Amino acid sequence: MKGFRFYAESRLTVAKLTARANAGERVECLALDISESDGRAWRYNPGAVSVALTGDPGSLGYGVVSLEYLAKRCKRIPEPLARRLHPELFVYLERE
Repeated sequence: MKGFRFYAESRLTVAKLTARANAGERVECLALDISESDGRAWRYNPGAVSVALTGDPGSLGYGVVSLEYLAKRCKRIPEPLARRLHPELFVYLERE
């Protein structure tokens, strides 16, 4: 999916997150919009999409995420792993 970077809201390694996905577990994930906005690079305007694991439409959100939060509380993961950990996020992204 172009224009996004994916993060698990976890400090586990990618290997441990993969093991969780293989076990059928789900983890909260963020999709960081890395496209330019008004000529500004994404680093200055980091918008992220998040959807609660319940998939409740009232829990859909698109807002600004602190780069410090991403660095301290999240782990960057590849899209295929994000799809397995949090499929509801992709239902929302692909609907847009």
